[in-house]
Amino acid sequence: MKKVLLAGCAALALATTPAVAQQKTVKIGFISTFSGPVAAIGNDMRNSFEARSRSSRPQARRPAGRGHYEDDQIKPDVGVQKPRS
Repeated sequence: MKKVLLAGCAALALATTPAVAQQKTVKIGFISTFSGPVAAIGNDMRNSFEARSRSSRPQARRPAGRGHYEDDQIKPDVGVQKPRS
């Protein structure tokens, strides 16, 4: 039984190694309205995200200033397409 368990753990370790080696970049940000009559709301949301990014975990890498923001132009169909492009 111990040999089967050990073999299973070894197989699992070998199977997960390529996934760790091929890490992908993660973009942090959000889609909101940054233009038009309600742009103030989107800009306030961006500013609060930036402020929170600067204040949390100061020892970690901070995404402040490097966040990824997209404007949905007050159109739901545009907002849906932004993450896919």
